Amino acid sequence: MPVSGSAGVAARTLAYQRRHANTPGPSRPSGETSNGQPVTVEMYLAGTWVDITPYVLTRDGSGNIEITGGRSSAGSKVDPGRCRFQLNNRDGRFSPRNPVGPYFGTLSINTQVRVSVPGVDGLKDYRFWGELSDLPQEWDTSGSDIWVDVEAMGVLARLQRGRPPATSILRRGIEALAVVPLAYWPCEDLVGSAKVASAAPGLPGMTIRGPSSPALASYTGFGASDPLPVMTGTELVGRLPEYTITPAVQVRFLLRMAPNGAGDGQVICRIQQDDAGTMFWELYYTTATNTLTLRALDPDGSPLGGELAHPLDVRGTQLLVSIELQQVGTGISRALRLLEVNGTAAVSVTDTQNLSTLARVTLLSMCPATVSVVGPYGTRGLPGGTVGHVAMWTTTTPMTELGERLDPTGETAGARFQRLCAEARVAFESLGFQMTDTAAMGPEPREKAVDRLEECETADLGIMYEARSALALGYRPRTSLYTQDPTLTLSYTGGHLSQVPKPVDDLSAVKNVVDVTNASTSGTARASATVGPRSTAEPPEGIGEYGDPVTVNIASDTALPDQAGWRLHLGTVDEARYPQISVNLARAPFTSDPALRTQVLAVRPGNRIVLQGPLPVPPSDDISLMALGYAENIDNFQHRLTFNCQPESPWRVAAADHNTYGRADTDGSVLYADVAPGDTTITVAPSNGETGLWSTNGADLPWDIRVGGEVMTVTAASPAAVDTFTRTASNTWGTADSGQVWTEQAGLLSDRSVTGTAGVITLASAPDTIRRQLLVDGVRDCEVLVSISPGQVSLGQPLAPGIVLRHASANAFYRVRLLFRTDSTVRLSITNVATEIVQLTTGLTYTAGAVFWLRARVDGHRLRGRVWADGTPEPDPDVWQIDRTITSATVSSGSVGVSSSAIVGNSNVNPTVAFGDFALIEPQALTVTRSVNGVSKPHSAGADVRLANPPIVAL
Repeated sequence: MPVSGSAGVAARTLAYQRRHANTPGPSRPSGETSNGQPVTVEMYLAGTWVDITPYVLTRDGSGNIEITGGRSSAGSKVDPGRCRFQLNNRDGRFSPRNPVGPYFGTLSINTQVRVSVPGVDGLKDYRFWGELSDLPQEWDTSGSDIWVDVEAMGVLARLQRGRPPATSILRRGIEALAVVPLAYWPCEDLVGSAKVASAAPGLPGMTIRGPSSPALASYTGFGASDPLPVMTGTELVGRLPEYTITPAVQVRFLLRMAPNGAGDGQVICRIQQDDAGTMFWELYYTTATNTLTLRALDPDGSPLGGELAHPLDVRGTQLLVSIELQQVGTGISRALRLLEVNGTAAVSVTDTQNLSTLARVTLLSMCPATVSVVGPYGTRGLPGGTVGHVAMWTTTTPMTELGERLDPTGETAGARFQRLCAEARVAFESLGFQMTDTAAMGPEPREKAVDRLEECETADLGIMYEARSALALGYRPRTSLYTQDPTLTLSYTGGHLSQVPKPVDDLSAVKNVVDVTNASTSGTARASATVGPRSTAEPPEGIGEYGDPVTVNIASDTALPDQAGWRLHLGTVDEARYPQISVNLARAPFTSDPALRTQVLAVRPGNRIVLQGPLPVPPSDDISLMALGYAENIDNFQHRLTFNCQPESPWRVAAADHNTYGRADTDGSVLYADVAPGDTTITVAPSNGETGLWSTNGADLPWDIRVGGEVMTVTAASPAAVDTFTRTASNTWGTADSGQVWTEQAGLLSDRSVTGTAGVITLASAPDTIRRQLLVDGVRDCEVLVSISPGQVSLGQPLAPGIVLRHASANAFYRVRLLFRTDSTVRLSITNVATEIVQLTTGLTYTAGAVFWLRARVDGHRLRGRVWADGTPEPDPDVWQIDRTITSATVSSGSVGVSSSAIVGNSNVNPTVAFGDFALIEPQALTVTRSVNGVSKPHSAGADVRLANPPIVAL
């Protein structure tokens, strides 16, 4: 097989050929130097990596090395990686039971195997790292052709064969601490047990004393523990082994008091030591404050020194309690620390017991009757209360050393995944992802390690994978899958693919009804798509119901709706799937372009692959995929890699400052008018019921939109018409800034002028004639903004300038107008031609030359308007001061502009009205570059307009 930078491989005798697989490397080198050969296959034998490449064979050119990893398809579980090849075994070295073989006693099932190729800077890149799972011996009838069919599997295969843990997470955590306790009684004993068993080797169990036995295995509230006893009417006594006296003693245990507390003086724990002045320390409950207090007693039960009182109300609270005693000079430093099991910091009190000596502790008693001769006097037992995981150390340790193992509820999926790997003695590959920004998990179940790892993956919707650079697992959190740059970019027209990609447009991956159940609470949430092509509506509006229930283990039911919604989003992607993309690294595009080859070798599960088109069949957009798994097939002539993929598009979420996904789409936008294939300006408006507009800020340009399958690049966005009147003209208003020409209706041409700041209408004669200035034709629903300034205070009757809407003729148009009254007040009015429909008092007053802003809107035949004085804030966008629907003599469409007139009886002489900053806000005009994705077609008014790459709000 041709390999870039290497020569061909000569055939070996007996029809064997050396397997020289040009295997793809990982996304980062191992740090070990490559030997420069196309491939290196090694086994870990007798503590050393042994190069067995000379024995790796092909058979008559038809054999190959097969490597698979990751997932086979979307929705499936991750499969253990697999590597298959043949070994020449003529000398018997790969026969594990051959006593004269060089690897006898070291070669066996689960022997590690790794495969590498030369990588960047001459370092090894590993393509597979696993363990032998099968080593069958094979030979032909002549007995001269002897080989081994090797199969090696990734570390997941071993984990899948594992067993659930035999003990609780808390017990495992205590037993795995850096400093193990001298004595430890988990108290997780089953109902009917005669003693509370010890978890410390050689230490006897705790004796149960009292008129009744504790209710063993009754309290299930500590999520990290198996059920614990309820201590009504009974005590537990544990005897300590002989040990060398140290200057410190630490006793810790779980405690849960009943919600109503306990009797005054009820002893929770008593520590008894050899007689050294102080014989006992008792931790007891005080009803006056609902707190715990530590006291010292002499052999007769008399108090010694002061008491150490803790301030925390302990009723109904799950606690880790720590009593710490340390010899300091001639006194004992005492600490009482309480940590809520779901907390992060302990509450501590400390003092010093003077003239005291710490001796050897002999007994620990839980919930005994007090030995104090001074009250309060506690009786045996702890009604409704629970103790457990009683342990003693001869040193002090951090209160939070158990970490999430004290209460795993709330532990993030990424952190739990890492911890579980450590507990399973499996290395964890860290690629720098933020593991704490993952789903908050619920309690940890008693299941196999691989099931608990998959539970993390399911809750977070990330990707578990087997590392290629070590016998390790890795995890890509969900957040690392969002809005990725491509790891690999392939060109269809550039001949990069070795097989024609086959799009699949079936319903196998559709989930339009998602029911999510929380495994720890049984809470549920449902999300369903009720509209759209993948909706639950019956065909042809939708496809009917598709979906399977999902169970997740998460900390809170409040996250269930988001879990369901995100899964629904993933399950209703409306695009063809490309399940597999194949390349052959022996082909010229890769042998001649090392950088492209490196991209291929860098792809891991979760990475983005872009296939640039156009393909011979629609759509002509680039195909964006997410790699889920891979298969490699290598022989002497070719090196194929096939990536198992799913659509990447649903993972493109909003990202701050991202040029594409840092944009917000409108709530709905449509074409306002038909568009021909050659048009480079299109008009758009919000969909029915929506109000959002496209940004007109030049700094936001450019962006891509999609209309009827055609992608267009927006290079300018503005109101459909704009005029700032920064020109001068007489007898006309001329041409607006946006290019349209003003046309005059009624009155004299001499009534019109432009001053450089405003368009002016002078009511020189017949002031009640409605003079109209029209700018844009064929307008239906729209919104207009303009400034208006009267040149005089009205005399006799009001001046009445305004905005003209849907001007179809001199006898068919609407107006939203202002009435500048003779008492210097301003009113707002809606008219149908000259007939006033409604008039509103605004509370505004004016003087000659005062400037007011008028905004008018028409939807259907509903007219709305608001007015405000220049220099003051515009009223709330949702508040329209005047609102009326025209019910007779309606007009469907027409021109937009302004008008000026006076009510009959006005006596001003040549009054003027100045109009400034006219804008037809809606519809908008978009200047576009057409056919960005190769699609060119006409589009009809009403066609949907949206961002070509709309961002999604992430889970």
